Amino acid sequence: YIQNSYDSNVNAEIKDDAKISTSALSVTSELDQIDVTIGLANAQSKTFGFEGVFNWLSADNDTTAHISKNADINVRGDKEGDKLVLSAIDNSNFVNIAGAVLHGENTGVGASVAITDLNKNTQAYIGDTITSAATEATGSLSVDTEAKIQAANEGNVIGLTLAGAVSKTS
Repeated sequence: YIQNSYDSNVNAEIKDDAKISTSALSVTSELDQIDVTIGLANAQSKTFGFEGVFNWLSADNDTTAHISKNADINVRGDKEGDKLVLSAIDNSNFVNIAGAVLHGENTGVGASVAITDLNKNTQAYIGDTITSAATEATGSLSVDTEAKIQAANEGNVIGLTLAGAVSKTS
């Protein structure tokens, strides 16, 4: 039995009462996570045998880029390429492999299970979250250049299982 559990929180934020005046601004939160879980088993039996593997991989990821509605932000864009970037990216990669083989002289059972349970909450926003109650803003946001706001869940999830039983009589 193998269990890997993750609770990851990656946040980039400009908080209440911040005062920023600049030509370019980047508020970026990026989670790069790699997990490779491998559970293998091999056994022999003279009469009856059972061999099994159980892998459980769980991840709860929060990746947030946020500018408070109570901050005063001015992004001027003085030269080409200057911009406001608000970006949250979860680039998690998970590989979960389980394998079991039983070699028996009579009867054998092999079993393998690989469970991957993911929860990715990725947000890039200005002001209140979707779930919070709206309140009055006391700040301001002025952008005289390009603005890019993005949130993305990227990465790969791969699960492989193999189970076998080999029986032979002498």
